[in-house]
Amino acid sequence: MILKARGDLDGAVDSYRAALAANPNLSLVRMELAHTLTLMDEDTGAKHHLELLKASAPTIETSKQFDRFIDRIDAKRPWAFDAYVSIAPSTNYNNGTNENPTDFLGLRGTLSDANR
Repeated sequence: MILKARGDLDGAVDSYRAALAANPNLSLVRMELAHTLTLMDEDTGAKHHLELLKASAPTIETSKQFDRFIDRIDAKRPWAFDAYVSIAPSTNYNNGTNENPTDFLGLRGTLSDANR
């Protein structure tokens, strides 16, 4: 906590993680780690530790406090977008149509005769 107070957030995170590696049940250390990660804009890591704290919360009210903190983190970045693209050969790899043109994401091209 001294490192955090001095502004050495990276050093503080390293110390918190070392303490949790030795004893994962240190809830106060985990809370400080989550708060420090939030200050560093590492929201995914902070949310992970808050979810762990929420799961081990002794009362429902304590669990709700962690929910409110998670909601505040989510409010900082209300939109998230992930996309995955996979390109694989079609099932007509050897027995395609008679048409050559292909259009994929606005890119116009042709298939070779070997791939029709």
